Amino acid sequence: MSRSGALGGILAIKDVLEKVSANADDINALTDYMEKLNSMVDMSMSDDYKSCPQALQTRIEDLRRDVDAISKDIINLRSQNRITHIFTTKATSGKIQEHLRALMWAIHKFIVGGTLEIEMAVDELHAAIQDGFGHMDIRFDGLGQQVQNLEKRIELGDDYVPIPRYARSARFDSNSNRIVCEETTRLETLATVYHWIKPGDSRLADLPTDLVQQPTERRVLWLDGPAGTGKSTIAQTTAEWCEAVGYLGASFFCARDSNECSNVQLVFPTIAYQLGLYSVDFRDRVADVLRADPDIQNTSASRQLQKLIAEPLRAVNSSGAFPACAVIIDALDECKDDQAMSVILKALAHYVGDLDPLKIFITSRPLQHITGGFGMTELKDNTQHLAMNNISPGIVTRDITQYLQKQLAAVAHCYDIRSSWPSDDEMAALVHQANRLFIFAATAVKFVQDLRYSDPEAQLKALLRSRLPTSTTSPYRFLDALYTEVLHTAFPEIDRALKARLKMVLGSIVLVRDRLSPLSLEVLLGLERDTVRKTLRQLHSLVIVPEDDNDTIRLIHPSFQDFLTDGLRCKDLNFGIHPKIQHSILAQHCLRTLQDLQRDICEIGDLSKLNDESACKHWAFHLGNAEISEDIHELLKVFVAEHLLHWLEALSLLGDIGVAIEGLPVVRRTLRGLPLPASNILSLLYDCERIARQFYPCLSVSCLQVYFGIIPFCPTNIGLRKQYEHEVVSMHSLCMRVN
Repeated sequence: MSRSGALGGILAIKDVLEKVSANADDINALTDYMEKLNSMVDMSMSDDYKSCPQALQTRIEDLRRDVDAISKDIINLRSQNRITHIFTTKATSGKIQEHLRALMWAIHKFIVGGTLEIEMAVDELHAAIQDGFGHMDIRFDGLGQQVQNLEKRIELGDDYVPIPRYARSARFDSNSNRIVCEETTRLETLATVYHWIKPGDSRLADLPTDLVQQPTERRVLWLDGPAGTGKSTIAQTTAEWCEAVGYLGASFFCARDSNECSNVQLVFPTIAYQLGLYSVDFRDRVADVLRADPDIQNTSASRQLQKLIAEPLRAVNSSGAFPACAVIIDALDECKDDQAMSVILKALAHYVGDLDPLKIFITSRPLQHITGGFGMTELKDNTQHLAMNNISPGIVTRDITQYLQKQLAAVAHCYDIRSSWPSDDEMAALVHQANRLFIFAATAVKFVQDLRYSDPEAQLKALLRSRLPTSTTSPYRFLDALYTEVLHTAFPEIDRALKARLKMVLGSIVLVRDRLSPLSLEVLLGLERDTVRKTLRQLHSLVIVPEDDNDTIRLIHPSFQDFLTDGLRCKDLNFGIHPKIQHSILAQHCLRTLQDLQRDICEIGDLSKLNDESACKHWAFHLGNAEISEDIHELLKVFVAEHLLHWLEALSLLGDIGVAIEGLPVVRRTLRGLPLPASNILSLLYDCERIARQFYPCLSVSCLQVYFGIIPFCPTNIGLRKQYEHEVVSMHSLCMRVN
């Protein structure tokens, strides 16, 4: 059966539907699907049908059978019309709609499934992945500690001082991989920032003149610049400078690859917590707020800033004086904020006048929702702006040259290179290619000194020979060439299986919602032990792989993620990551993992029974950004029918019921845009979201409320109650189990 058979059948059905259907939108939607189908088939299939991968041939046969079945139904309906002329009736119109959606779903399944198999070589990896799932560990990282903390809080009783929830890893000193500026670089920029933060500090005498005269009375300093210009390094250096003299009140270093460090709901509670460590009086005022309203930290960012920071500051200042200090928020653009204007900056605009004596230093890329926030009148009048692009090119070039000279001198000493290396011409070429991006210089040094090649001179020559991408006007053209050269050096020859494994591993690291360890990533993807390390072995100049299997993997810089996911920058299809395809892979693995959930999975305290935390927290995020394949749809159908309550129980144990409230609307929006077969998936997801919202307080306190305190009190006519009535546990039976 050639591909022309299936395509011809679809065209015949479309011709019939155009004659009998009054809904032009439906026909247009079908036409769009057919165009996508033709495009996908033309790009991926050879003229010789038998030479196509077996998995793709199987999908073509499945599509042909679906088309044949729909075609027979349409023909019967048309014959009926000739006899009875009832095509305009409501019942027949509904049948036409049903056939049309069935056809679009058949095409959608083929396109998504086929694309996944082509992109990820699923047919070759399938057996290995299935084997991996058979050996999957079931665990929840760090949940034991969370439960112990909860038990400790209960034991402390009335004397316990409530504190805001906070992001532990957002502190400036929580990550050993963060670096500071080289001793003789960035001096003018640092002097400008330091003078604004603490104008009377005696250490300023050793620094050069400021780049610009800063009005030090302004409450906020905003440092903006493109990716890779060294903003985070400047923020880290500033944090350490303040901390050295006890002047750092709080810090929040955002990171897109960390769920807690990219959560806008945690920014102000974390700052409030750290300011409480800086001032006992402030801590006590915040504790009073939390006693009166424990849920205040789950409200909007503006409300959090008002109640957890602005009002406690005012109270402390009225009875004494809050000590002056700096608050540093780095890489604000890496917070996951889909609003047209940054919610953090909108909140600051409302309350910036109430934050005396804090000095707030913010760094970010100049993205629209950030620049728009700083453009609000209230914030604009209280903000000093320092743009990296306005710093003299001569100063930046000097700093990058000094950095490279120092780093490469250390490399030459390590490898005992006795000649004058690098030459002046090589150094000049390298500085030129850096194009004012410090991340280029840092990555180039890692590439040149890589121990896996042990030939810095050859590595440098290869780097300088690397070809520029087509777009020579891009500010990242040299950085893109560097990333491409590193990938080609690591994988000079790449077969289909290696390409699939690399895309699966690297794509997951790039797009996963939270950082994972090598072991956790293997568990989630169902891969054999040490697959992640073997795959990333040659990429240590771009990916930080920890020695300990339980420590998390990190990219050297967010710009590498931008490069991999942008087809205009990463031209080599062996390495480019297709976000929707990768999210499909992750969503599918998450849903497979969640099939192991069951009621009272901890058996009142046995934490080893729990499944992977990442799957529970992030399946909705990945599905909301995925192409929905037939496999994902079937897994979702089972999950919704059998495990929704088990999932709520697990989220309660994790202390993160908010995941359901945030994630389920995203899933429903995604599914509503597809021609899915008729089912109760959407209605059950909606019911689950309503329950999570309405019963949020009790679910946050007790995981087993899901079974004995919620379902029995739901209206009898809602689908979720009917679906899960068999899961209801009486209070008597629960007490017997506990005893």
